[in-house]
Amino acid sequence: MLIDSDLKLFSSHIEAMVPKDHQRASLILRCFKCRDPVLLYRAFVTYVRPILEYNCQVWSPAYLYLTNKIEWVQKSFTKRLNGLSARSYSDRLIWLGADSLATHRLEFDHLVLFYDIVYE
Repeated sequence: MLIDSDLKLFSSHIEAMVPKDHQRASLILRCFKCRDPVLLYRAFVTYVRPILEYNCQVWSPAYLYLTNKIEWVQKSFTKRLNGLSARSYSDRLIWLGADSLATHRLEFDHLVLFYDIVYE
């Protein structure tokens, strides 16, 4: 993880992370013969999303432009799935039964907070 000197933005970490994760998502689309969108998205959730969300409690973006950069990886992946390219991003997520990465990070933050309240 790349750390900024002021420990606030972590923009250098996000800038380095997004292209690598986009390449990994593209690799999923190239390597799988199956074109089933649900299966491909499941592979994305298994192989790419953990990297996008790794240690997000520390570097969770406070600025919209950083959130959009991270979200772009999932947005572009879902747009490339068969039969979903004409739909809006929110419709693609509903069709796949998924959440946006920002929503997922927020839910995870709440779970960590509840754990701290209950067990401390």
